[in-house]
Amino acid sequence: MLINQMTMTMFVHLNKKISIPNCSQVRCIAWSWQHEFIACGGESGMLKVIRLENVNQVASKNDSSKNFQMNQTLESHKATVESVCWNEKFQKLTSSDANGTIIVWMFYKGMWYEEMVNNRQKSLVTGMAWTHDGNKICIVYEDGAIITGSVDGSRLWGKELKNISLNQVEWSPDGKIILIGTKDLDIHLFDQAGDFLRKISFKTKGAEKFIAIKWFGHSLIRPLIIAFDNGVVQLMKNESDNNAQVIDCEMRITSIQWNYIGDMFAVTGNYGGGTSGSRKNFLKIFNNQGELMSVTKVPGTEIHDCSWEKNSRKLVLAVDSFMYFANLKRRTSWCFLTNSVSFLREDFDGEQNKKQKYLTFWQFGNQTNRRYERLANNFVQMACWHHYCVVVERIDQSNDKREAFSLSLYNSIGTLIDYHLVTADLPIRFCCMNSNRVIVTSNGSAFYIWSFKQLYNENNFKSLYGDHLYQELSMNNDNVVNNAVVGDLIIDRNERITCITVSEKFFVVGFDSGKIHQYLLPNMTRTNEISMEGNGVAWCLALNRNSTKLAITDRNLKFYLYDFEANNEQTWTDGNWIEMTKLNDVWQFEWSSDHNDLIVLMDKNKMIVINLYKGAVKVLDPITSDGYICSFEKLSVQTILLDQLIVGIGSDNYQSDCNQIDINDFIENIASHYVNDIRALINENNSVTDAINYAVKMPELASLWNILGEECLKNLDIETAYLTMIKTHDYKGLQLIKRLNRFKDLQLQKAEIYAYQNRLSEAESQYLDLDRPDLAISLNKISGNFERVRTLLEKYNNLANHDKELEQVYMNLGEYYADNHDWQQAIRYYAKINAYNKLAQCYMMVEKYDALVTLVDKVDDQKILLEMAMFFESLAFCKDAVRAYIRAGNFEKAINACVKLNEWKLATELAEQYKTKNIDALLEKYVQHLESDHKYMEMIQVFRKANKIEKAVSIIMKMVDETRKSKDLSLLKKLYVLVGLIHEENKLNNHNSGNKHEKLDELLLQNNDDDDDLTNDASNRSATIDPWKGAEAYHYYMVAQRNLYLGKYSMAMNCSLHLQDYEEYLTVEEIYSLLALTAYANKCYDICSKAFIKLESLDNQQQQSTSWHSWINDLFNIGGSGETTNISKAENTEIIRKTKKYQQMAVKIFLKNSPDEIRNDVSNKVACKFCGQSSIPQYSTTCPKCQTKFHVCVATGRSMIDQNCKNWTCQRCKHHAMAEEIRSLKNCPLCHCKI
Repeated sequence: MLINQMTMTMFVHLNKKISIPNCSQVRCIAWSWQHEFIACGGESGMLKVIRLENVNQVASKNDSSKNFQMNQTLESHKATVESVCWNEKFQKLTSSDANGTIIVWMFYKGMWYEEMVNNRQKSLVTGMAWTHDGNKICIVYEDGAIITGSVDGSRLWGKELKNISLNQVEWSPDGKIILIGTKDLDIHLFDQAGDFLRKISFKTKGAEKFIAIKWFGHSLIRPLIIAFDNGVVQLMKNESDNNAQVIDCEMRITSIQWNYIGDMFAVTGNYGGGTSGSRKNFLKIFNNQGELMSVTKVPGTEIHDCSWEKNSRKLVLAVDSFMYFANLKRRTSWCFLTNSVSFLREDFDGEQNKKQKYLTFWQFGNQTNRRYERLANNFVQMACWHHYCVVVERIDQSNDKREAFSLSLYNSIGTLIDYHLVTADLPIRFCCMNSNRVIVTSNGSAFYIWSFKQLYNENNFKSLYGDHLYQELSMNNDNVVNNAVVGDLIIDRNERITCITVSEKFFVVGFDSGKIHQYLLPNMTRTNEISMEGNGVAWCLALNRNSTKLAITDRNLKFYLYDFEANNEQTWTDGNWIEMTKLNDVWQFEWSSDHNDLIVLMDKNKMIVINLYKGAVKVLDPITSDGYICSFEKLSVQTILLDQLIVGIGSDNYQSDCNQIDINDFIENIASHYVNDIRALINENNSVTDAINYAVKMPELASLWNILGEECLKNLDIETAYLTMIKTHDYKGLQLIKRLNRFKDLQLQKAEIYAYQNRLSEAESQYLDLDRPDLAISLNKISGNFERVRTLLEKYNNLANHDKELEQVYMNLGEYYADNHDWQQAIRYYAKINAYNKLAQCYMMVEKYDALVTLVDKVDDQKILLEMAMFFESLAFCKDAVRAYIRAGNFEKAINACVKLNEWKLATELAEQYKTKNIDALLEKYVQHLESDHKYMEMIQVFRKANKIEKAVSIIMKMVDETRKSKDLSLLKKLYVLVGLIHEENKLNNHNSGNKHEKLDELLLQNNDDDDDLTNDASNRSATIDPWKGAEAYHYYMVAQRNLYLGKYSMAMNCSLHLQDYEEYLTVEEIYSLLALTAYANKCYDICSKAFIKLESLDNQQQQSTSWHSWINDLFNIGGSGETTNISKAENTEIIRKTKKYQQMAVKIFLKNSPDEIRNDVSNKVACKFCGQSSIPQYSTTCPKCQTKFHVCVATGRSMIDQNCKNWTCQRCKHHAMAEEIRSLKNCPLCHCKI
């Protein structure tokens, strides 16, 4: 793949030449990126290290190549220094000469000293390279010797390749592979230990040797460069790339270098005859895709080497006995708006490990330095007109073959004003705009016109998606959209657009054929065709203020001027080229915004103003400048050091706090010679008359009268200033003169003049010197500098209305910081004056919830209260949201907020308080939704919060009946615990509210048609009488089984005995089978016998519980009479089978153990603590004498009989436990309340 194409995206010019004394040839040069030293070596052992002045000051306005901060000659080499290279990490310099001497230099206390010397004296050093981390160096000699060492000077390994001549070396970025070039055009690959890996052979026609092997240290598509002396350069992905990108530089290469960030590389070389006189030196810049960006001819006989500055704005070249410094100006995408600058910059994102593009809007002016920035990775092009800017961006699409682009219209602070989409067959390349149109084109045969509307306030702001927002014209050879009529073919399909420009009257297009077409707006009728001289192709165009003249630069940066109104004597038509001095390096130009015949241009680093009045061409003397032209008005040019500004943003010094950069430091106003001349006549010659005559002789420069008036004002020549303002119709100035005549004090007049000329600091100082702080405060108020107003008010606190003025200033400062999204500062000033409405808005922006809550009762603005309420609602702060809604008088939204946040209890209270009728419907709708999703627990919670206890309990009872089928004892206990908790909550609520329902059973036993069937069951009725009894039943049932499995048979039996009180919850078989088992295990055969008697009569017990089963069938609508009968017979058969088994089991047990047998060790007697009755078994549940029912320990299931036993009572469920058993627990065993 051979590439040799030219895309002019950079301008390069030589701006400095430094002679190296006592040296006829500079052979090598290297610029340290990290420390900014430049090392150069040459004949007679010459080695110098220099450091340029101000190189670390990225915001410096001066050219850093003018003076030296260091200039040290290193005197140790005796032969020609052939190579120098830097170790950036350890700040070391390595140099080698023709005798094979290698010296490593170190920097100590501001000077360079020898650290290590290696003098092999056998062969020439043909290559040196440090690893990218600076820890190792590899040196190759012409005779085949290879030496690898460490940074501390120790030798790692060495090799000698017999009969092979070496001439280049490079490390891979990770330092694991060494590439060594030979004069046979082979590259030998070694690993870091010196083991040979393989050989790569190159066959390049006409090549004799390698010039360079350069491997960039970071991620690139093709980071490896291999350059040959015949001008061929290969870009490779890695050392194994078989499909390298080949570039023909069309010259004999002498050096090649990557820049610091790897987005471009420089190639130096020459071509021509063998004699030095016919040889021409060139510097060519390529991007990392292999596209040629710039070609620069370099004077001199032989160019040997080049090196980049870190910021890629400069190159240093070794030519003959000189160092040349070349300035580079890339084609930066930027725009100058009325009071701001917008530009595109690139920065490396370390987190994503890739480059990012940022679109920046930066305001400047008096006390203004605000920056707005956003990502713009799909940026294509931008253009501006006064205070508007349009940005073209590509829209990523995966399916559509046609490309889509967005046209975004911004104001000077980056606020989006309007938006438009364009689809095109070819990508958009060019963009321009005037006051109401944006025109974009591809480099093909189509262009698009978008008519936008200027939007000045929010009242006429339009939707981006409305109808009839804009008008689009898509034009090509065949038709014109929007019914426009074009007589001739607009664009030949064989031509390609190279540049465009537009004014209020004309649209001008340049083509690669050398033609320039002029179209009349708005119908796009072609009115003129211009052909460039020779083979020139227009590269940049600009129309003057009244669209009568056209400025042009071609691909080679040669400057042309064309006058549409001049007479062409050869063709007898209007329009002719303007003859002028040749300017061949013009990289920017700008027409004056207030004069039709004035233009300023940048030629290399010189600014030149040209006056074209009445067909004459007057070129003023150049002014040195390195900036980009922002504007040209009032005979002064405003420039910006854009390169330095972008470098400053990306500099390490500013990464932590980019706000340290003040863009005003990069803005410079340069007066033209006209302005300087008239000022000199007034201030130096003290001749106002001569100045007036100078202005009279130049009637085309009306701005001279304004400048004359300003200078007269400075000198307090009010009478002359008055006359100039009459001549220029300056009403504002005349008002100033009228005001000045009222003051008798000349110093006060001077202060007023300073204020009028926007010299605010001088005006303020003058007012304060005159003891007029009131006027100084008023001046800063008008200029919007409220921070200064605050300072002055705090200093001069004896002024009239001081407190009121200070309060107003705090309000203004708060609004200023709020507008700029500096919420903390805004809060600071709003808090000083108790501006609660403003504070609330700031607290919402910074999400200070606690502080915002305190403002609910203080804010009085209904709109802000509603915002606060919605903010609280979004955060689920229901009570605070309700408070805010109620203060705002919106009760419906308060109730809706409760509904959304499931605070149904609060919602019902609000509905009752504010007489809202739809709360029950909302609750019912929500419950139905939950029921459809079988979210019964959520339904219970909703009814609990809505204070509908009866419905909550009814759902729990349904869940209990359903859970009984699966016999999940743990879940059954939890459900009954929930019933108990609801009961306790209801009692507490009724006690606090004085409700007529004092017990939960009253709620459940009301005449409610929906829940009548729920009260029929014995267990449900029991739950209403003692809501904790169900929980007790399943709790003790599980405790008994746990004690049984743990071998605590006595406690298991004791707990089982208590289960006899819960036959409405547990079946007879469940209770007495467990009792029989625990009594048998505890060897209490009397109790075991009684349990078996119950089990042997299961058939009677089952008959008694048929009402329970019928209620279940009715609840769930199960079965008919036939199916019920079949089930009943099956159950009876099973019961009879179980009864026989229990009888057989009883016979086996009691044949061996008498039913009256009682073991002494398990029958210890205790006394009743209520009546004193002694000889009561420990497992008794009731005193036989006083019939007192003993408490049950919820921790163990034992009866609490012993009066010495300390009692513990749960604060929530009121159940008891032995204190000694509860010590090791953190929660109540029954209700799980925290102890």
